[in-house]
Parts: sequence; C-alpha cells; structure tokens
Amino acid sequence: MWAKLKRFFANRWVLAFIGLLVVSLLIWFVGDAIAFYDHRPLGSAGARIGLILLIILVFALIEGVKQYRAWRANKAMLSAMGEGASSNSAMSQREVAELKKRFDDAMGTLRKARFDDKSGSGRNYLYQLPWYMFIGAPGSGKTTALMNSGLRFPLEGKMGKDAVKGIGGTRNCDWWFTDEAVLLDTAGRYTTQSSNREVDSAAWTGFLTLLKKFRPAQPLNGAIVTVSLSDLFTWSAAQRDEYARSIRARVQELYSTLGVRFPVYVVVTKTDLLAGFAEFFGDLGREARAQVWGNTFDFPMPAGVNLGATFATEFDALVVRLNARLTTRMEEERDPQRRATLFAFPQQFAALREMLKSFLDEAFLSSAFGEEPMVRGVYFTSGTQEGSPFDRVLGNISRAYGLERQVLPPAASSGRSYFLTHLLRGVIFAESDISGRSAVIEKRRSRIALALYSLLALLSLLLIVGWTISFLRNQALIHDVADATANVQRQVAAVPPLPAGDVVAILPVLDASRNMPTGYAERDVGVPMSRSFGLSQSGKLGTQANRAYLGLLRDAFMPRVALRLEQQIREADSPEVRYEALKTYLMLYDPAHLKAEDVRNWINADWDRVLPRDVTQLSRTRLSSHLDAALDQLPLEMVLPEDQGLVAEVRKQLAAASLAERVYSRLKRVADAGTDFRVTEAGGPQAALVFTRASGAPLSQGVPGLFTVAGYDKGFRAQAPMLVKQLSEEEGWVLGTPGDSQGVARMATTLTAVQQLYLNEYIKTWDDLLGDLRLIPSTSLQGSIQTITLLSAGDSPLKLLLNGVAKETKLATGNDKSVEAVAAGMMDKATNAMRSTVDKLMGAPTAKPGAMAKPEAVVDAHFEQLQRVVAGPAGQPVPLDATLGVLKEYEVQLRATDEAIKRGAPATSDALIVARIKSEADRMPPPISNLLNGLISRSGAQSASAGQAAVKAAAAGEVGSFCKVAVEGRYPFVKGVPKEVPLGDFAKLFAPNGVIDGFAKTKLVGMVDMNGPVWKPIQLAEGVDALPPAAIANFQRAATIRDAFFPGGAANPAAQVDLLLERAEDGITEVQLSIDGQVTSMKPGSNGAARLSWPSMSPASQIKLTLVIAGKPSTTPLIFDGPWALFRFVDAGKVEGGTPERQSVSYEEGGKRVYFELRSASVRNPMRLPELAQFRCPG
Repeated sequence: MWAKLKRFFANRWVLAFIGLLVVSLLIWFVGDAIAFYDHRPLGSAGARIGLILLIILVFALIEGVKQYRAWRANKAMLSAMGEGASSNSAMSQREVAELKKRFDDAMGTLRKARFDDKSGSGRNYLYQLPWYMFIGAPGSGKTTALMNSGLRFPLEGKMGKDAVKGIGGTRNCDWWFTDEAVLLDTAGRYTTQSSNREVDSAAWTGFLTLLKKFRPAQPLNGAIVTVSLSDLFTWSAAQRDEYARSIRARVQELYSTLGVRFPVYVVVTKTDLLAGFAEFFGDLGREARAQVWGNTFDFPMPAGVNLGATFATEFDALVVRLNARLTTRMEEERDPQRRATLFAFPQQFAALREMLKSFLDEAFLSSAFGEEPMVRGVYFTSGTQEGSPFDRVLGNISRAYGLERQVLPPAASSGRSYFLTHLLRGVIFAESDISGRSAVIEKRRSRIALALYSLLALLSLLLIVGWTISFLRNQALIHDVADATANVQRQVAAVPPLPAGDVVAILPVLDASRNMPTGYAERDVGVPMSRSFGLSQSGKLGTQANRAYLGLLRDAFMPRVALRLEQQIREADSPEVRYEALKTYLMLYDPAHLKAEDVRNWINADWDRVLPRDVTQLSRTRLSSHLDAALDQLPLEMVLPEDQGLVAEVRKQLAAASLAERVYSRLKRVADAGTDFRVTEAGGPQAALVFTRASGAPLSQGVPGLFTVAGYDKGFRAQAPMLVKQLSEEEGWVLGTPGDSQGVARMATTLTAVQQLYLNEYIKTWDDLLGDLRLIPSTSLQGSIQTITLLSAGDSPLKLLLNGVAKETKLATGNDKSVEAVAAGMMDKATNAMRSTVDKLMGAPTAKPGAMAKPEAVVDAHFEQLQRVVAGPAGQPVPLDATLGVLKEYEVQLRATDEAIKRGAPATSDALIVARIKSEADRMPPPISNLLNGLISRSGAQSASAGQAAVKAAAAGEVGSFCKVAVEGRYPFVKGVPKEVPLGDFAKLFAPNGVIDGFAKTKLVGMVDMNGPVWKPIQLAEGVDALPPAAIANFQRAATIRDAFFPGGAANPAAQVDLLLERAEDGITEVQLSIDGQVTSMKPGSNGAARLSWPSMSPASQIKLTLVIAGKPSTTPLIFDGPWALFRFVDAGKVEGGTPERQSVSYEEGGKRVYFELRSASVRNPMRLPELAQFRCPG
C-alpha cells in the first residue's frame, strides 16, 4: 500500500496538480496584500482569478508543447527509419517489397502505441523509451538472448516474436520493441568489420548519425557487448585480441559520434557450453534461473582502478560461490557420471578467468586518445542449451599427457534460459538514467529547470515572508529616521549664528540632513521591495525629511553663500571679479534674472580658490551638491536681506569703468581662443636647443591663444559682439543704469573700442615675446658652432619661428569666414540690426577695402618689417635666407678656426665675415638683429679665447718646456749662481729663427703688434687679447737678447768689449789681465787697454785679474772660469757710472782698487743687458 501511495504522489501529474493548487490558494488568499509602491495589482477578485487562470493556461501550454514535440520527434524518427527502402540493390524486388510491407505495418502500429513510464507518471511514446544497442560478433548469441529474455513484445500478437528487419537507413540492424525498452541488434559484421571494412564502417557511421539526429539528448541508454563462449574457446589468442580491439573501436565510435557516455554491459553468452553447466544448474526453478549471475562494478568506478584486476577479484568471488554450492549439488545428484561432470564445473568455470581478464583489458583499456568506457559489469547467460560442451579440464589433461581428447556428446536443448530476465529488467533497464546526455541540451534543460524552480521558490518565499520583512524593515526605518532627526537637531543647535562661521562649518549638518533615511539624497531612489507590500512608510517620512533639509539650506546655507559674495564684492582685486560677484549676488535676489548655472559656476570656482587646503575634494563635491539642491528650489527664497548700501556703492565704482573695458576684461576671461603659440612648437624640435628667454620664463609659455590669428577669428570676432550685447543688456539690472536710447549705435561704438584694446595688447604681447627671446649662451666655441649650425640649417628653428610669428601677426589679410559666424551668432533683432556696423568694423565679405582700411591693419603695419624679412617681395629672394646663408659661411669660418687651433696652426682672420654678419644684423628687425649681434659677439670672443689658449699652450709646449730646462736658475739669467746656460742651448733658444724667434714669427703674427718700442697684443675680440702683456714682454725681451748676442743675424752668439785702464790707487804699480793664459800688462798712467771677445776659443776659458802692489803680485787675484767667464768678470766689477755703451767699473784686490772704462760697440751692451735678468720662459 505504501508503495502504491509513493508511486501515486511521485506521479508528475499529481505533483503538478498539487503545485497549481498551492499557487492558486496563495494568489487567492494572499494576492490582495501584495503592493508595489502602494499599488495593489491583485486587489480585486477578478485580477486574482485571471492570474490563476493565466498560470494554469501557461502550464497547460507548456505541457502541450512538450507532448507535441515528443509526438513530432517520434513520428519523424519512425519515418526516417523507413526511408530509402529501395536502395538495397542486393535484394530482389519481391524481397524488398515484402520487407517494406512488414516494416511499414510495424511502424504503423508503433506510431499509435504508448508505453507505460517506469515511474508510473504517464505513458511514453516509443521515442521516449530507453534504447540499447547490442554489439557482438556474428553468432555471439544476441538474438537468442533476446528471444529467451522473458520480455514482453508489443508486436508479438500481430507480427510474432521475431525482430523487425530494418530497411532504408536502418537496414543494417534488427529492431526489438519491448514494452520497457527498444533494443537494436546490429549486424555482427559491423562489430568486426571483417567482410568489407569500408562499406561496413560507412554503414555503421551512417546509422549512428541517424540515431543521434532523432534522439539528440540521449541517443542510447547503454550498450550490451556480447561475447560467445564458443568463440572464446575456438579462437586463438590473436583472434580474441582482434575481436577485443573491434569492440573497443565500436564503443569509442559510439561515444565520439553520439557525443554521450553511456554504460557498457559485457554479457558472456552460451555459458551452457561449459561442461557441467546443465548438471550444476539443473535444479534451479524458473525464478532462480531469472536471477543475475555475474559481477556489477562500483558506480562510479574509482579513479585509477584497473578493470581487469577488479574483474578478477569479483570472478574469484563467483568461483567461491560455486564451490560453496558444490557440496549441496553433489549430495543431491545420484548419477555417478553426472556427479563427475557436476564436480568439475567450478574448475571449468575458473579456467575462464585469465581469458576473460585478458579480453576485458584489451577491449576496455583506458587510453589518452579516447574516452574511458563506463563498464558496469560482466554477466554470464545461457539462452538455449545446444551444441557440444567444452571440457577445459579434460582437454588440458589430455594435452599434458598426450591422450586422445574425448568429445562430449551434444547437449539436448531444454528450452530454458538462464540468468537473462533479471539482468535486463533489474540491472540494465533499471539503470537507464545513468547514461550521459548531450552536454548542450542537458545544460539548457538544467538551466531552464533551475530557473523555473528557483522562481517558484522565490515567489513562494516572498509571499510568505514579505509582510514580515516589510513590517520589520519599516519599523526599523522609522527608528532610523527618528535617530537621524535627533542627530540633525543636535548639530543644528551647535551651528554658529550668522555672520560667524562659513559653509564648511555647516557641511556636517547639511550632509546629515541630506543623507537622512528617505531624505533628499534618496529622493530618486525607489522603495525597496523589502519595505513595500503595502506597508511602506517611505513617502510620509521622506516628505518631512526633504522639508527639513531644504529649510536648512534656506536658513543656514544660502545666507552664508550670500555673505561670501558680499565679502568677495568688497575684497575683489579686479573690477571684473567685482562685477561678476555683484552679478551673482543680485541673481540670488532677482528671480527674473536668475541663471542657476551661472551662479553655480561662479560659487564653485570661488570655493576652489579660497577654501582651505585641508578641505578635501570630496568635501568640495558635497558642498556643490548642496548648492545644486538649493538652486533647484525655484523661486529662490532668501532669508538674508539684500545689502542695498553695498550694492549701490559697488555699482558706482564699476560704472566708472567704460563698457568697453568691462567687455574686454570679460573676453579675456571667457573667450575660447584655442591653442597658445609656443616657441617650442613653432620653432620645431630644435628650438629648445637654441632659444631661451631673458625673463627666465619657459619656452613653452608663449603667446595666449587669444592673441593668434585663430584666437582673433574664433575668440575675438566670434565672441566680442555677443559679449558687448550681453553686458549692454546686463547694465540695467547689474549696474542699475538707465536704458540707453542709442541701442545698436552704442554697441557698435563699444565694439570698436574693445577691438582697439584687443589690438593694442595683441601688439604688446608679441613684442614682449620677441624682445624676451635670447640664444642659449654657449660656454665653448664648439657650442657656438653647433648653435650657428642649427640656425643656418634648412630647418632652422629661427626661420621656422619667424615664419610662425609672421603668420600670427598678419591679421588684415585674414579670411572673412568669422564675420559670417559673428553675424550668424547675433540671433535677436537688435543684434541683426547692428550687423552692418560690425561689417564696417571687422571687414565684411561683400566689401573689401585695402588692408590699411581695416582696424587690424595696425598689427600688420607694426610687424611689417619682420614680415618683409621672412617673406620678401614677390619673385625675389627671401632676405632671411640670405642672412642665414652668411651665417652658414660664418659657421664654415669658425670650424676652420677651430680646426686650426686644434692643430696648433695660426687661424685665418674672420674679420670680413664678421663685418658682413654685422651688416646683415643691422638691416634686420628685432629680434633677428639682437640675436645675431649677440651670437657674433659671443662666438668671436670664444674663438679669440680659444686662439689665445692655443697660443699659450703652444708657447708653453714648444718654447717653455725646453726654455725652462735650459735657462731657469742658470747664469747669466740668474746672477751669482754656479750653473750656467750651455752656449749651444743659448744659441738654440735665442738665435735668429731659433726656438723663440721661430715661434714668434709663425705663431704670433696677427696676434701681437711688434711695431713700436713696446710690443702690444692685438685685440681678437671685444675684451679678448691675443696674449697677456706679460707674455708678450718676454717675447720682446727674447728679441732684444737675439739682437744683442747675434749681431747681423749671425747663427752663433758673439760679443766684444774694450777694457781701458783709467786709474789705479796708490801703491799699484802694475795691472796684469790674463785671458786664456795670455797676459796683458797695464801700467798706471800709460792708458793701457785690452779687447775682450766672447765666446772664448779655448775650451778651458779663464780670465784672471792680478794687481801688483809695491812690486808684488796680489795673493788674491780675481779668477773667472767657464764659457761665461767674461760675463762673470764684468759682473764682478762695481759700476761707478757712465752710459750703457761706456761704463766705469772698479775692482778691488788686496785692499786696493783699480778703475777701468768698459766700452761696447752698441748701447745694447750684452755684458750689461737687463733683459737677461728680466726674461722668463713661457708657461
């Protein structure tokens, strides 16, 4: 009874009826309580009945569609099964006709047939029954197993129990129609494909495709693989493996072609061929024979489990069961021969173990190239007991001992089947639901089912708990609003009174009031479903919260905004700011002129400027939202009275400025003038390497876009007339001035004045930029050369910049499209009437007077010289190009100078090219002239400095290095030292064309003025001498030494002086002068004399002066040795007076003094030459 009740309530129609009943009752009794924003869609009985009927209709429609689709699919499938009946040419026409008639009769019966659903919930079409396919070799017992399975066949009464032969697309299989499933018995040759592989394979694949077409969701519920025991016994191991591989290939083809994974049942047929089978199981009754004999594996099979090993374990268990039953059967059986056969049966069965294990491993081995088969079990059956049994045990013994094998007599057919009925019904058909389904269809069905069930559950849940949640949420909302109200009231009490405080001080209380539950911040937010269902209190609470917030804006926020505007009016640093602040202030009190967007923009801009830095961007955004809310309440109600005195005072101040000045100030602030003119852009990519600004401003900071040609068209011409019109109209209510009766004429005059202001500043702005431009000062000659290279190149940044400047300073010849834009922008009648005046002022397209007739021609005239230099007369060379050409020549000259300096060679003079550039610069307008003059001055100085450094370095290297070694610290350049200058070194240094003289002739030419008594440096550039005066003086001293020591340009030094005895002190009787051993005796009063020549011809030069006193030579004569002995002798004398060429000298010896006169042939007496002591080596 309980089973019947369970089946009854599990019936889908019963469940559907209960569900519809529950939903209908809920709609009827609960529907009128459902509300959406106070609207009750199910408030009336008619609405509830209509919804109930609609749900029933939808359910019926869905079920009807499902039944129709099942019927259509069933019909299409059965029709397709019979298509193409005449295509089998292998049959005779009569056979084809007979088969077709039989098949059509069967299909006609099946189209009308309905089969009980195993769940008991209804009746199914054939299409909806489980479908199974037999796979096995020919003669493997498939047909026998079905004939003896005990299943019911609906067509048995009309067509017999035989299978329906397929025709057309299904001619390759037999159809077994039972009331529980459809079984497809495929031709055995399609399993092995041994007759004609290509034909069999094509037919097999075509059949699978047809099957998938009409059962896409679940083409098959399983496959039954039959293995005949007779085949296993008679086949060789290779044949068994080949058959196993064929089974595996067919299963994989089923998986891949059908796209689903279904269970595979391995059925070992003809088990009765094992010797002893009939005797062992002969005692079983009908019910016992219907049971299952075999192994059913775990589902799902654990990962990594080996199928063969699992089967072997289960098989061993079967053998154990057989052995356990053996004793009982032996006791029951009395016939000795049957007992012997019966006794051997478990061994016969056990002998199958390895053969079946090997077969399963080969047939169902998992592979990376295919899907692993879902093998559910291995079962042993017997349809009829026919044929000679196999005695495996005796056969093995016979082979082992070489005995003749005994052939058992054929078994008599009993007409009984073993182990089939429950296998099909209780195992295979019972598991029809475990077969996989098409992933796409299954996912779609799952989603639809899940969505429907979820929706039904959600609706039920909402209906059940809706009011409870709504009540609780509304109750919580009321408490939240009460708490928020109390919080706002506390903050309002702490707000400082006017005029103290500012808008930031009241921001927290404004936020709290705005963000109250159901308050202004949630004004556009719908009532949540959780607070609806007819219980919502949001509307009532929201009205009060909004009223409180807007009142706070009116009483606390807007007065502070007005006070800030008053402060701005008083403290504004410009008339334009004061005017806009006054205008905004008056809008608050004048609804007729209120423009909320203008007020909003001005106040937000002021907050951005004056609010403290600790006020975050988020706080500023919140302030803006409060301002928006306040300005949205029209008409605007201001509780703070207007300050009439302040308004009158400011109006008087602003009225002092002309309308044109106010318009121009506004124009510069609001005009959309486009892109600024920047030197870095106009001068090209090299501009930043060449130019800088004297003011220190960056090159990227150029001319504002308003003062460009585009700014003139799009900024001034397009907007100035409208601003004139706007400010003229605003004068009446902003400045309180009476209306102007002149109207259009005054606006035209104002526009002319505004244009004049604009053009004057246009000129000044460009003059300021050009006057501020400088070339980047280079610190070296190479840097200047690089700058000149860039300036004189084809893409010269100077040329590009000047072309850009010339283009932007040529207004009078611009196009007139903007005039049309100006006229189009004058929409009202008064502005259109002013158009003729505007055309005269700004140049109309219908009247084009000469360029000088236009007001903007003043700009062209101011920059006319610059434009001529850049463009030049028509058909003639561009002057700027000629200037850049000369600059290019100067670059070549500087490079030659630089190369000469690096080589140490004298540089050629650049005076001529410098003069040409200066001439070009004088003809150029600023900034070209200033840039060129500065460049010439700087590069010339660098060239001169480089030349000076090169000469000094050369002098230090070529002269100084040798000179210091040969001269410094040596006699005669340093008096009294023992070290002397070798005569060879002296001649090498100071001889004509020697080291010093040769350097002066080759390196100092053009750098030193050698004319006159004192050599002077030639000025190579302004402030740069070729050499320092001290260095030049040393070269001049070297020349003096050359002339004194090398008279007549001699190659070797030579000097000669005469020594005359003037007088001697008393007691001196004789003076003896020995020169290189030759003694000259001079008596006092005898006018004795001696000629002294230098250098001495003796390698051991010596001069000795001996005084003979009282007839005795002095014991301390004066002796001087070496090549410079004569010079040392002269230096030893005390100069008593005279001129350079005649000097009186005295010598003291033995306490007595003798006096000589030293005579030289020239005033440049080598023996008394001061340049020797003054000379210093270069470097």
